[in-house]
Amino acid sequence: MAQPDLVYLADAPDLVPALAQAFAAEWPEYYGPGGPGDAAANLTDSCNRDRLPIAVAAVVDGRAVGTAALKESSMASHPHLRPWLAAIWVDPAQRGTGIGGALVARIEREAIRLGFSQIHCGSEPESKMLLRRGWKIISGGAPTLRDPVAIFRKELDGQFE
Repeated sequence: MAQPDLVYLADAPDLVPALAQAFAAEWPEYYGPGGPGDAAANLTDSCNRDRLPIAVAAVVDGRAVGTAALKESSMASHPHLRPWLAAIWVDPAQRGTGIGGALVARIEREAIRLGFSQIHCGSEPESKMLLRRGWKIISGGAPTLRDPVAIFRKELDGQFE
């Protein structure tokens, strides 16, 4: 597979409908029928470059194969923490190829560019992708519509491998 281009969703808003469908399939409790979320609205709101929320898409041959966002808030249980790496999705057929790690690295760089010194994420405590990138668990058992998740934090020093 060709390496994906990482682009601001603001530069590729035509990807929003397909990504919204992917979100509904991945997180039906939230974005599916009867769920409280509106994937298309959330993605459209993230079509920014210089203010939160910002979404980045991984694109191969004009098709989105992944996305991630930098948001002001994400977990209602932790409103005092900001900003958040959120809405991380990689096409199931592309998982394990490094796309997720590339998206996380890009969002970390976006946070630094906007002047943040740390970033947060709610995920499964065994998230190898976050742990490999130096993220640390700061809290466990945050409630979600599915299962409780761990809250991760990464201190951003502006240095990337």
